[in-house]
Amino acid sequence: MTIKGQQLDHLDKDEFSYDIMIRVPDFVPNELIAPALAAVKAKKQLPTEQINVQQFDAMQVAQILHLGAYDDEPASFAKIDELVANQGMHRTSKIHREIYLSDARRVAPDKLKTILRYRVASN
Repeated sequence: MTIKGQQLDHLDKDEFSYDIMIRVPDFVPNELIAPALAAVKAKKQLPTEQINVQQFDAMQVAQILHLGAYDDEPASFAKIDELVANQGMHRTSKIHREIYLSDARRVAPDKLKTILRYRVASN
């Protein structure tokens, strides 16, 4: 497999590091979050102590709508990398966000929609 011009001998997804995130709308008051987490924990027996609320500052990003299987994302990253370079910008880190618009349990792999996004800065 080749990613960004580098030949890889393997891609082990078990070695990935990731956070699962959900956006809390701006209109939700902070004082409602803790009681909601407590209710979920009581009802679903989930480890809510691992959940934390973070706020992110606005940042400049590049993104693309990827259509297809998750394993085919490198082709979409290549397209966005080219666009970023053509705009006189560069990627600031290897960290990226994936926003899943489709439910992989219900949608065929070739029909999945995912927004791929990473932070950029001017050269």
